[in-house]
Amino acid sequence: MLLLPFVVTARIRERTGFEATVQRVVVNPLSGEFDVRGLVLRNPAEFPVREFVELKTVRGHVRVRSLWSERTEFDAMTIEVGAITLVKAPNGAINAEVFERNVAADARKGQRAFLVHELRLRVERLIVVDHSGRQPAREERALAVEQVQRDVTNVGEMFTSAALRPLAPVVDVLFRLVPGELGVSL
Repeated sequence: MLLLPFVVTARIRERTGFEATVQRVVVNPLSGEFDVRGLVLRNPAEFPVREFVELKTVRGHVRVRSLWSERTEFDAMTIEVGAITLVKAPNGAINAEVFERNVAADARKGQRAFLVHELRLRVERLIVVDHSGRQPAREERALAVEQVQRDVTNVGEMFTSAALRPLAPVVDVLFRLVPGELGVSL
């Protein structure tokens, strides 16, 4: 269990090219309860701002038997996002697009189906930073988005508002990570 934070961050880095840190990962393989705290994704060096996504908490309950089936089932999941920072680099690259491209390339390797019976998603802030002009521009907005969804089977379903779409590839990586490598690591 002590290796779980290392496994999580190594897999994210391998699959996305983005650095990650995590404060705590707790997984109970008997009950199916999991709790990830303080997961932070950082932009590659080409971006002048290092912050990308701060996931305060990802917690929930997976049906353990479903880890060995064609579809992983979660009774409940809560995702609490502290901040999403969208950055446009001086060369015009946008961090969310780079991340999504990297995730799409990794997704071609296969993805398991999943079902989340109850998903609670909360997003506190959106930060937009543009370094493509003469002067860097920064805007921060409190979103205070809270939504509850039922029977989610696609990451895209979670992020219907334009402000939340950059999170879709991040959660996609997490969905492939939890049932796969973490289940095997236990």
